[in-house]
Amino acid sequence: MRKSITLLAVLLVIAFRGFAQDTITGTVNRVAAPFFEQNVCDSRFALTADGETYYVMVDNYWPNPYLEDLVIHYDTIPIGNEIEVVGTIIEMEDGNGDVFQTIDIQQLIDATYGFGTGFINWMNHFATIQCNIPPNYACYIVIDGELQETSPIVFNGMTLDNGIYTVIGTVETWPNYDLPILELTQVVPYAVETTVFGVVVASDGPCLTTPCGEKRYLSWSDDDGTHYLTNKDKLKDGDFYQAIWGDHVNSTLNGFGKVHYNLFGDSFQTFEVISMETSGERSIRGQIRAVTNPSTGIPISLGIAICQDGYSYLVDNLEFYEYASSCIFDGDTIQMDTDVTAVFSTATMFLGGWLAPHFSIHIESVTINTTCVKDNNTCDVCVYPNPSNGVLEIISEQPIESIIVYDNLGNVLYSKPCGSKQTPIELKDYKGLAIIQIVLENEQKTSRKVIML
Repeated sequence: MRKSITLLAVLLVIAFRGFAQDTITGTVNRVAAPFFEQNVCDSRFALTADGETYYVMVDNYWPNPYLEDLVIHYDTIPIGNEIEVVGTIIEMEDGNGDVFQTIDIQQLIDATYGFGTGFINWMNHFATIQCNIPPNYACYIVIDGELQETSPIVFNGMTLDNGIYTVIGTVETWPNYDLPILELTQVVPYAVETTVFGVVVASDGPCLTTPCGEKRYLSWSDDDGTHYLTNKDKLKDGDFYQAIWGDHVNSTLNGFGKVHYNLFGDSFQTFEVISMETSGERSIRGQIRAVTNPSTGIPISLGIAICQDGYSYLVDNLEFYEYASSCIFDGDTIQMDTDVTAVFSTATMFLGGWLAPHFSIHIESVTINTTCVKDNNTCDVCVYPNPSNGVLEIISEQPIESIIVYDNLGNVLYSKPCGSKQTPIELKDYKGLAIIQIVLENEQKTSRKVIML
């Protein structure tokens, strides 16, 4: 590997989101399963550490109990080996009411293999990809000891173009710069394998924790059974873009299926959705907003969305008017931040940055609500005052990850990380239209326009 190249880029840092985690060093064992009448396998994988037994989950799923060895991501660990893992400890009750402990593993310390799924990015002329190696969560791609400088990349005869890939490789840290390197061993296209049709509804979950039935997940059913929707292999609950779904809504889903295992050792099916279209009349109530188009990123472009319960439903048939302070529908002008009820017939899912799913809708009618609900109850973010003399306050229902402010030409005026639900910003030296991009910790993005006086 060449080490004479000066790298000036700083890898993108993605803060870990989730519950408090523990680090455990323990021995991999197979132990008797917690007692449930529904058990289909008598044993489970577990870690024993300091006299305690922790049943093992990996990324919220139970490992296949019929395998001889424990698989954590792309590493295989035989029974009897000692490992160090990072995960969330969960207490559950079995069918007799007895408490047992589970560790939901998110990271294997000193793993042989790293991995990532996403678009290949070019950082300081070198190829990188989002990966699972903390603290950076982005890796430089290496093939046969060489950093990749030329697009497209060719690996084992496969040309890696502008598509999405899952890459797997051995992990190395470049000591001169303390940067993670991923030496490729396998590349799997993240691509559509099948197209299916169904009605997606929130249904009882596959029972991953106790008590079962606490969460309802989006799924569709056919003659082969129930298929639970996932994005980057994570189940989506019934609150996810809830205005989209319904018993009368038909969906066309493109993606690929996988098999996972639940608390009882029974298998269930998931379906990784890459794109989707739905049809059926539905309504949504929220505020019309100008938001960052998630498919373009930075430099930013704006779209128009109706914001409800923390989600932005991009509207494909609204047009900006008068410096994006208002929009036009069917010849009528509607001011931004207006509380409306919209009827829409179709919705289309697409994957934006970091493969986060988003929906665009095609509206048939819009009614301005005469009784306006308070801003912070209908949308996730409030920015005030507007117009402003230079001092702004930003309040969000969800924790804010970062804030970037642009002028009307796309130049950055202000940038800072956040980490809370409320923060002030000052722009006393700028006059004119400012566009504030707010990135929330749930990966949602939204933009606000403010006139600075």
